[in-house]
Amino acid sequence: MRVGKTISLTAMIDNAQLDSERVYQVLLAVTPVDRFTQQQSGDVIRIVHTTKLVSDDSGNDDILQTGGVTFRGEYYQPAWFDLSVKESQGDVSAVTLTITDITGLVRDQLDQFQGGVGFLVTMYVILDGEGSNFEATEKFIVTGASVDGRNISWTLGANNMLAMEFPRRKQRKDFCGHKYRDKYCRYAGTMPSCDYTLVGPNGCQAHNNNLNFGGFPGIKPRGTR
Repeated sequence: MRVGKTISLTAMIDNAQLDSERVYQVLLAVTPVDRFTQQQSGDVIRIVHTTKLVSDDSGNDDILQTGGVTFRGEYYQPAWFDLSVKESQGDVSAVTLTITDITGLVRDQLDQFQGGVGFLVTMYVILDGEGSNFEATEKFIVTGASVDGRNISWTLGANNMLAMEFPRRKQRKDFCGHKYRDKYCRYAGTMPSCDYTLVGPNGCQAHNNNLNFGGFPGIKPRGTR
């Protein structure tokens, strides 16, 4: 009998950063949903993962985090959480989200909604300092919940996290992978938009920005047999 193993997503990202200058951050957007009406029932809770919790002189935990982050115009507050994936015989058998909710930000919306069952949880993995781009994303539905003091544990229904693309970007021959006007695109002219092609009517050539095209025009397409 093969013994199952548990994989922590945030631990995987922390370990990956040891060999890279790229600093990743994990963000969660939790949308309260009434599972009977299937309608959003409260404000979206937005938190960013912080890695350390310590106790102060009075024994209270405090988060070691200088502040939250702003992603796509929304502010994410610092909090400690982890996503763990339990794998058995090569298949994902359970996904668990654990949140230590010191400020009560999440718990305030749990009592009237059976601990959060039915909530939508959207996870983003972003590069530190990137204001709108993300490297990976995944959506979950809360299928089970338990609360012990300030510790919240959710069982999540999701696709196979181990099969999600990370990083997100694909190599494409005729499509730019950059976000318009970001630090990789580097366009600073007056044209208001881009169609993310190389030679299209509103593409990189039209912007005189061929050198920063984020596609891979040298890729040869595979034929069909």
